[in-house]
Amino acid sequence: PAPVVSLAEVKTENGEEAEDVAHEVRAKLYRFAPAIVGDEDKESVKLVQSSAVAKASKTEAKEEEGKAEGESEAKDNGAAEAAKDGEAAKVAAMKWVEVGIGPLRLLARRADDEGGKRRARLVMRRESAPGGPGTKVILNVALNEQVAVVKQMETSMRLSCMDSVTSKPTTYLLRVKRSDQCDDLLEKVESFTKGEN
Repeated sequence: PAPVVSLAEVKTENGEEAEDVAHEVRAKLYRFAPAIVGDEDKESVKLVQSSAVAKASKTEAKEEEGKAEGESEAKDNGAAEAAKDGEAAKVAAMKWVEVGIGPLRLLARRADDEGGKRRARLVMRRESAPGGPGTKVILNVALNEQVAVVKQMETSMRLSCMDSVTSKPTTYLLRVKRSDQCDDLLEKVESFTKGEN
């Protein structure tokens, strides 16, 4: 028989020990990101089945369209040259890309470090199994006055913030199951972004 070895109990930490869960809901996370498609795929690309996500992408595309007017002429010339060479022209398009599904938590610090204001952040982890615990961190955003949250549709809200890795503006879409869940989440997030807490 194999020898029995007694192991010391190890306490695992996830970095949320000094924070209280102010709100928690299961959500689906999308990120507005560029995608490269060939000419033959342009018409067949589906952004996402949800009407909420489709509407949000149209709004974002209109905003980006104004910025990209100067760049479009250069892209058209490059696409024409590639088509002349017999290659499929590549076009960069912005679309909503699903990042994952899992528990979304609004975490607030217990200790007030800044004269009565509580710092908070949104943390979302990808589920290991449907309805199971979250594992990999897919969203970690500090809530402050620079973070913009807008209710997109009945069950979704758009979150615009700075990406902590690339330091570039990033847009996320959070979709929940019911409209009352979206309203509660939006209310609690806005209380931290507007400095009410």
